Amino acid sequence: MFPDRPDVREYVVSTDEAENAAFYFLYMTDNQVQTRNAVRDVKDAPFIKKKFTIEGYNGKPAMHVINYEKGGFTVISGDKRIEPVIAYSDTGGLER
Repeated sequence: MFPDRPDVREYVVSTDEAENAAFYFLYMTDNQVQTRNAVRDVKDAPFIKKKFTIEGYNGKPAMHVINYEKGGFTVISGDKRIEPVIAYSDTGGLER
């Protein structure tokens, strides 16, 4: 229909890519992430408790939500054209 427009599928972030982006975010700076409440070290690696994808109007992933067992969450964009980390907290969690 629009031959000069790139295929939207090129920009879709898979669940595995979202997990990798979240992991990279947590450990990208000297193996520590400074938040308002704490500094997390590599030894405190969070285990994923629950993850889910929120779809956009086009049926493609708008964002991926990753909740951690000891609390906290990361929200990763579903589109590679957007900065990967939309939100992060070292406490609480998000539900669908």
